[in-house]
Amino acid sequence: MKISLRKSRDSGTVAPTRRRKWNWRTISIAGAIMAVLLLLFVLFQPRSLPRTGDAAMPDFGVSTSLGAVKGTVALASNTQLSAARQQVAGMDRVAATDVLELYVNKSTAEAAVVDLRSAAVWWTNPQDRDQDGMASPLIKGKLGAQLSLTYLMPNGQTKDYDSFNDSVVHKTFTIQSESDGMTVVYEFGNPERGAEAIPLKISKQRLEEKILNKLDQKDRNQMLTRFRLNEDTGIYERREIPKSALKKVLDLIEKAGYTEEDLKSDNEQNGVIEGEGGGSASFTVPLRYKLDGEHLLVSVDASAIKAQPPYRLHTLDVLSSFGAAGKKENGYLFVPDGSGSLIHFNNGKNYAQGLVLPVYGEDPSFFKTEQLNTYETVRMPIYGMKRDTSSFLAVIEDGDAMSTLYADVSGRQHEYNWIGPQFTVLPKDKVMLNAREELIKTPAEPYAGQLQIRYMFQNREEAGYSGMANAYRDYLMRKYQLKPLREQADKAVKPADAPFYVEAIGSISKVKAFLGVSYDSPVPLTTFDEAGQMVKELAVRGVSNIQMNYAGWMNGGIQHKLPNNVKAVRELGGRDGLNRLREQLQARGGTLYPEFSLGRVYNDDGWNATKDSVQSLGRISLKFFRFNAANFKKNYEAFSHSLLSPALYPTVMSRYLEHAELPADDGVSIQDSGSEIYSNFNLNEPILRQKSIAFVSKALKQAADRGKVMLQGGNAYVLPYASQIIRAPMQSNRFQITDEMIPFYSMVMHGLIPYAGEAFNGVGNQDVNRRMLQAVETGSNVFFSWLAASTEQLRDTMWDDFFAAEYSQWLDEAASAYQQLNELHHKVGDAFMIKHERLADEVVQTTYSNGVRVIVNYGNAPVQVGGVAVEAANYRIEEGSK
Repeated sequence: MKISLRKSRDSGTVAPTRRRKWNWRTISIAGAIMAVLLLLFVLFQPRSLPRTGDAAMPDFGVSTSLGAVKGTVALASNTQLSAARQQVAGMDRVAATDVLELYVNKSTAEAAVVDLRSAAVWWTNPQDRDQDGMASPLIKGKLGAQLSLTYLMPNGQTKDYDSFNDSVVHKTFTIQSESDGMTVVYEFGNPERGAEAIPLKISKQRLEEKILNKLDQKDRNQMLTRFRLNEDTGIYERREIPKSALKKVLDLIEKAGYTEEDLKSDNEQNGVIEGEGGGSASFTVPLRYKLDGEHLLVSVDASAIKAQPPYRLHTLDVLSSFGAAGKKENGYLFVPDGSGSLIHFNNGKNYAQGLVLPVYGEDPSFFKTEQLNTYETVRMPIYGMKRDTSSFLAVIEDGDAMSTLYADVSGRQHEYNWIGPQFTVLPKDKVMLNAREELIKTPAEPYAGQLQIRYMFQNREEAGYSGMANAYRDYLMRKYQLKPLREQADKAVKPADAPFYVEAIGSISKVKAFLGVSYDSPVPLTTFDEAGQMVKELAVRGVSNIQMNYAGWMNGGIQHKLPNNVKAVRELGGRDGLNRLREQLQARGGTLYPEFSLGRVYNDDGWNATKDSVQSLGRISLKFFRFNAANFKKNYEAFSHSLLSPALYPTVMSRYLEHAELPADDGVSIQDSGSEIYSNFNLNEPILRQKSIAFVSKALKQAADRGKVMLQGGNAYVLPYASQIIRAPMQSNRFQITDEMIPFYSMVMHGLIPYAGEAFNGVGNQDVNRRMLQAVETGSNVFFSWLAASTEQLRDTMWDDFFAAEYSQWLDEAASAYQQLNELHHKVGDAFMIKHERLADEVVQTTYSNGVRVIVNYGNAPVQVGGVAVEAANYRIEEGSK
C-alpha cells in the first residue's frame, strides 16, 4: 500500500491517506467533460473588440509656420517704439521677429512682449502689483508668478506652490537663452530644511537618547512641548508646529546632532511613509517662450517635469496673470462659454462667482451622482483680452482637453482683471469605500505631453473680439488646411439655397410585458415613408436643400446595438424604405445622413463590458443614467448609455462604414463624437482625455475620406472632418459675472462650414421668430427635430425631449423661417463674418466680408441705425461695398 501525506483538516498534525487509483477510462471521461465546459465558456464569453493600435494626430500638411507674418507690416513710429522700450528698460531682450520682441527680467523671471506694430507691451505679470492696496503679501507674490501648481500629499490632500513665492524668492530658477526665445527652469520648494526634518514619531528611548539628553533643561522643555506621548504605544508623536516656532525647533534638532540617518531609522521603525512628515515637496518645471513670427508660443513639456516622490503634481496654471489689467484700464475679457461672452473690466460683480470653464466640458469618466444644471460647453480652446486699443487671443494648442479656464474681475483678492488656463496633469477623483470613508484615486501615470498656448496679438481696428475671431479663423484655415466655402470646387457642397436641417426621429424602444415577462418593443416614431412625406410637404412650401439627419434608423433604433452588422429597422420600412427616402431627398437636392453613435453603447450585445467600456478611477465600468429634473439625482430606472474605450473608435467606425452599405451620395452622421470627449481609467488601457482626441480624429478621418460628415456640437478638434454641424453653440451660459453674449463661434465658422444651432422646436425657447432673429444674427440655418407619430407614443418612456416634435404642427412656421433665412443666405452664405457690434441693449449689427451688413432689433420698439429704420422684433439687410 502506497501512503502519501496531507494536512489534517481538524488539527495541525499530518495524517496518512490512501492514494486513490484512477483508470484511463475515468481520466478520459473527466478530460472530455472539462474540454466541453471550457469550449462553452469560450463560446459564450463576450468577446472584446479588436484594437487598431495607438493613434497619432493626422498630418494636415502645414508647410509654413502658423505664426508667419503675412505681407508688408506697418510698424509703430520711432517715438512710440522708444516709449515702449523704455517700459522694458532693465530687462534683457532674448528674441525678436519682424513684429515682436521678447524680454526677460533675470531677477524675477518676468517676461514682456513688445508688439512693434502698435508699441503695445504685454507683461506676464502686472508691474504695479506692489501698489495694490487690496492684495496681501502672499497674493502679491502670486501675482508675480508665471506658474502655479497644486500637488498631492501621500494622504491625497492638496497643497500649492507658485513660482514667485516658492522659486524666485529662493533664487532657485535658471534662464536658458535660445535663438528664438528662452526656457525658464523653476525649482519649486524651500531649499532649507523644514518640518520634515523633525521626526513625526519617535520612541521614548530614542527621543531621550538622540535629542533630549544632548540639550540643556530649558531646551529639553522646549522640545518636549512639540511632542505628545501616546501612552498606549510608548511613542512620542509630533504636534503641529506653527511656522513662527519651526526655525527654533530645527535649530534644537541640529544642536542635538540629530541626523538624516537618525530620521530615516525612526521613520522605518514607526511606519512613517516618506513625505508624511510634511515639508519637503520639490518640483522642477521648465517653461519655454518662443517667438513664432507674429505669435508668442508658451509651453511646458510635461514629460520633463520632475517631482520628488511621494509627492505628485496635480495641476499647473500657466501665465494666469498674462496681460492682467488694473482698475484704471478699459477693456474686457473674452471667454468661450458656448457662443462666447465678454466680462467687462472692473464690473463690480464680486457677488458673482469667478468663472471656471472646463474646455470641452466636464470629463464624464469622473463619477457624478447629481446634476444641478446643464451648461453650454466650451467648444473652442481659446480665451482673450482687450485692453484699450490692443488685444490678444490665446489658443491652447496642446493639453487643451486637460485644461480649465479661470477668469475673474478686480475687487476679490486683488485689483486686477485676469484670465488664464489650468492644466490637470494628474487627474484625481474621490472613491467611496463605504458610507463614511473615501479614498483619493489617480491614474498610475500623469499626462506626459506638451502644454502649449499660442498668443496672437491684434491692434487698432482689429483689437477686440471681432479681430480675435478673424485671427482664429485664419489660424484654423492654416492649421487644418480648411478651404472657405467660396473656394470649394464641389458645387454640391455650396448650393444656391440655404440648407434646411431636419432630424427625423426613427425608432425608440418601449418596455412592454407578455404573460408577466417584460421585453423591449420597437416603437416607430417616423417611418422612412413618413420621412419622405416630410420632404414632400417641405418642398411644396418652397423648402429645398434638405439635409436630413435620420436618428434611430438601425439596429434597434436610437439606442442601437454596435455596428458589428447593420440592419435598417424593419418597423420603419427596412432597407427598401430607406432607399425610397434617399431617392426622394436626392430628387430635391437634399442629402440623407443616417446617424449612429461612435462611443455610446446602449446594450450588452457585441462587446465585452469589462474590457471595452470606460472605467472610472474607482475601476468601475461606468453606466450613465438620466437625471431627475425634480431632485437633480440620477434616475437609476432610466438607463442612458455606457461608453466605449476611445481606443475602439477606429474599429467601430470601420465596421459601421463596412456594414451600413451606404451609397456614396449619403453622408455619415455621428451623434456623439463632435461634442463629447472623455478619459478611460481602465488599468489595462489607460487613456487620458488628450489622447482620446487622436482616436476620435483617426475615426472621423475614415468617415471624411469616404464623403460628407455631419457632426453635433462642433468641438474644435473635429472641424477638419465636418461637412455640416448641427447643435452648434448659438448662445452663452449668461453667467452672472459676464456682461455680454457674443456669437464668437459663428464669427469663426461662417463661410467655412455650414452650421445650425439647437432645434427651433427644442426644449427651452420655442418662439420661432426669436430663434429666427438669432439665426439672422449668428448666420446659422434652420433646424428642426421632428417625428411623424403622435406624441402619445412617448407616454411611459424617457423620451420627454420629443414632446414638441410632431412635424405637422411646425411645417408652416418652419417654411416661413426658411424663406427669410434663404434670402439672407443668397447674400452672405459663403462670406466671412468679419465684425459684430452691439449698437444698443437689444440691437446688434453683423458685417460680412462682401460688405453686407445685417442689423437685428430684438426690442419691442422700432429703432434708427445710421438713418436705417429697423422694425421691432425684426431685422434689416444693408448691402454695401466690399
